[in-house]
Amino acid sequence: MNRVDDDVALEVASHEGLVRQTYKDSKGIPTWSIGVTSVSGHDVDRYVGKPQSLEHCLAIFAWLLENKYAPAVRKAFGGRALTQAQFAAALSFHYNTGAIARAGWVKKWLAGDTSGARKAFMDWRKPAEIIPRREKERDLFFDGKWSNDGKITEYTRLTAKMTPDWKSGRRVDARAALKAALASAATPPASAAPRKQGWDGWVPPPPPKAAAPAPVPATMTEYEIRALQQQLHDALYTEVGFVDGKMGTRTRAALFAFQADNGLPASGDMDAETRFYILAHGVPRRKIAAERQEATVESLTEAGRLPPAAQAALKGGWWAKVQAVLGTIAMAIYGAWQSSGDALSALSPIKEDLLAAGPWLFFAAVIGISLVLWLRSRNAVDQTVRAVRLGRDTGA
Repeated sequence: MNRVDDDVALEVASHEGLVRQTYKDSKGIPTWSIGVTSVSGHDVDRYVGKPQSLEHCLAIFAWLLENKYAPAVRKAFGGRALTQAQFAAALSFHYNTGAIARAGWVKKWLAGDTSGARKAFMDWRKPAEIIPRREKERDLFFDGKWSNDGKITEYTRLTAKMTPDWKSGRRVDARAALKAALASAATPPASAAPRKQGWDGWVPPPPPKAAAPAPVPATMTEYEIRALQQQLHDALYTEVGFVDGKMGTRTRAALFAFQADNGLPASGDMDAETRFYILAHGVPRRKIAAERQEATVESLTEAGRLPPAAQAALKGGWWAKVQAVLGTIAMAIYGAWQSSGDALSALSPIKEDLLAAGPWLFFAAVIGISLVLWLRSRNAVDQTVRAVRLGRDTGA
């Protein structure tokens, strides 16, 4: 049975291109990653304006290839042996058209009409811009000519209409990341032990077995861990800390919280059930409690939940305001004293005016610096309150 390996996946990806956030294709259909639409069962609307990591984009793509599109290709050829080149070409065709089950060229090839199948392959040539892709798929299936070089084209910007900015395209070497994604997407079929049939055709039920120990979770690759950490962080599970590709205590704590919030077995490990849930639904945004959403400086202070840094900023801002007020008062007193003479300012030499300007500059500097410190402290406190309201007040 043909498997989706990195050459097969790269061949499909080379005809699609990659965009890490949701965009609109030529027909206006919301699309994401490598040609993924919500028809696949993976909701892509969640990625509008939210670019994802390369690892996450490829993980979803690899999972869909192996678990949704490849089975249909194998079924269409009825168990007929295919080369990897033929399998890759047929999979690319099906990923683009979704029509492998009714394609005339497949039926002709199965019937032994190779030349007819080759000609019928190009019946799928609309719209016109798809013709170069179809020609490459045809040459791969019938002549074994691969067209991918291990790289895919990534478009890093969108236009105002949410279409890819074609000028932003760049070539990305994705073989290693895609290989890791495929390793996690593969789900080997369960095998049952053969059972002997009795003389009268009756098969007795198997004897009860002792409960098997819980399976040890498979080791995750660095790419998978980075993708998981980024998803957890974006969904407000800030316990995860840094996106560093290491499955440490903080990442397990965030995963545990996510599992508990979504009715999954809370273990802190990436088990099969959690993996399939994330592939199907992503990591839903964490719900924020009402008291968090309505938090203020006063409520946080009263509850003793204002962080020490914010407390220091609040105190520094208060002293800065006091300093600014005192500086203003001193400046006013000095100004009144200077103007109490009989037009001394008009008669004094320029030198005396320059010397007299010293105190004014000093007071102005004190007031200016005080105001800057006050504004900075207020901004720091406001950021703390916003972080609490968004659930981002913990973690790195």
